[in-house]
Order: sequence, then structure tokens, then C-alpha cells
Amino acid sequence: YSITLEESLKLIEEKKKYEASKKIAEFEDGIRVLNGRFGPYVTDGKKNVKVPKETDPKSITSTQALEMLKKAPVSKRRFRKKAN
Repeated sequence: YSITLEESLKLIEEKKKYEASKKIAEFEDGIRVLNGRFGPYVTDGKKNVKVPKETDPKSITSTQALEMLKKAPVSKRRFRKKAN
């Protein structure tokens, strides 16, 4: 496994472009609107909410994002603790 300096620099630039395109908006209170694998979503770092299809993710305001996070259902735990 070997890679040249030019190839590595190219890969680093591609990664930077991808990370930059991922962020749609970021608000002062820590809430962000991001492009994800399954479409745009709003996150506060702990909770994620899908952006509705009829809503333009670029037009979401901080108050709208906060309201979406408040209305989102609480997710179920995926894993159970193992009994000893």
C-alpha cells in the first residue's frame, strides 16, 4: 500500500470539499442544518430531525429548527443490557 504525495493531497482536498458541502446552516445556539446520507436534517448534537420534503433546508431559521427538535418523538433504545 503506497500513495504518492500528489494523490494524498488530492484526497485531502476532496475530504475538505465533502465536509464543507455537508453543512447547510449553523446557528449560534449550537443547532445545525446538515446534508446527510438520507437527506437534510436538523441536529443539536444529541437529537436529529429529518427536514420535511416540502421545506427548503436553506430557508430554515433558528426558531424553526428549535421547534422541529422540540416536536420530534423520543427515539427508542436500540440495545438492551445483557443480563449477568
